[in-house]
Amino acid sequence: MKKLLLILMMFANFSIFAQTENFEGATFPPTGWTTYETGTGVGISWAETTNPLFTFGGVGKSAFLNRENVTDGTFAVDWLVTNQMPVPTNPQIRFQTKTLQSGNQLSLFDIKISTTSNDPVTNPGAFTTIQSWDEASLTSVANVYEEKVIDLNPATYPPGTPIYIAFVMTNDNGDRWLIDNFNLIQKCNTPIGPLNTANESTNSAQLSWGNPGGITEWEVQVVAFGLPFTDPSVITYTNVTTNPFTATGLQPNTLYKFQVRSVCTGTLGEYASDWFGPRSFQTSSYGDTCAGPIVIPPALPYTTTDNTANYLDLTDTQPPLACTGSATNYMVGNDVFYSFTPSFTGNISVTLTPTAANSSIHIYSACPGTAGATCLWGAGNNT
Repeated sequence: MKKLLLILMMFANFSIFAQTENFEGATFPPTGWTTYETGTGVGISWAETTNPLFTFGGVGKSAFLNRENVTDGTFAVDWLVTNQMPVPTNPQIRFQTKTLQSGNQLSLFDIKISTTSNDPVTNPGAFTTIQSWDEASLTSVANVYEEKVIDLNPATYPPGTPIYIAFVMTNDNGDRWLIDNFNLIQKCNTPIGPLNTANESTNSAQLSWGNPGGITEWEVQVVAFGLPFTDPSVITYTNVTTNPFTATGLQPNTLYKFQVRSVCTGTLGEYASDWFGPRSFQTSSYGDTCAGPIVIPPALPYTTTDNTANYLDLTDTQPPLACTGSATNYMVGNDVFYSFTPSFTGNISVTLTPTAANSSIHIYSACPGTAGATCLWGAGNNT
């Protein structure tokens, strides 16, 4: 008997982590849900729709409330109330919603919570409004579904607290309201610090962040430092399953910033945490690294006037003594890398005209420090 009791308790604890409804059941309202009218409306109530122009994703069913024309100066106030459900840890309400008409028909939309009753007719003071919208603020675009996310205060609604959640529209011949994919869930844990960057190249950078635990998928956004993450140029990387993650497709010598959010999986699909960040980083210039060199064109001669102060100090591999005839490590300090692929067979003359002491030039068969790299020739000036 003790073993059976333990199993039942485990199932009970697990059940409070997610309460969902997608309105695909055989009856409406769903089992345990109720509808009420507390205004002057009489002919219209919450219902379900299968019209593909109305449903979320154009398939299945969605909850639907039509507008109602009532006596001027009065309003229809229609309620769709959930069954009683326990509050999860770090609670969050999420649902898809839209209206149908553009413009403002003066409808009002409220999310209310009660801890004592599901009946606003006999217990009008039982519900507390936790979120309100008008038609202009409910969604960004009319007749396009948008996910609404509401964080509940755990101090007000501790884990395990039984609650009823109500969707309430107030209108007089206003708009129609649709909802779908309702979730009362544990909020997806946001990534934590530190945010770090490494191995910045001309077109990529390695990005990393702290994992609060249990998260295996993320989304990462990168944008030029001076732009908002809503800018059309933002790069969004989805289905990221590695941390650190290498962001690619970047431009050289550009200051960027990045942010990251976790992706969790619930009964009705994936949902994301809040964004965490940003942190800035800069890609390297051509010539900063051997992997991203300045490419000398095949047609010679080639000349350039430059200063290593314009580049980074990323390589300090000392050339062999036989290459420069000196024990001085000229690679200490800023370096600039060039690459040249000859299109002919013959000799090449290379000249360095230094303007300061400790200047040098070295020609390698491959990047210094890599397997098989040989210093073919070098010259240095330490005076």
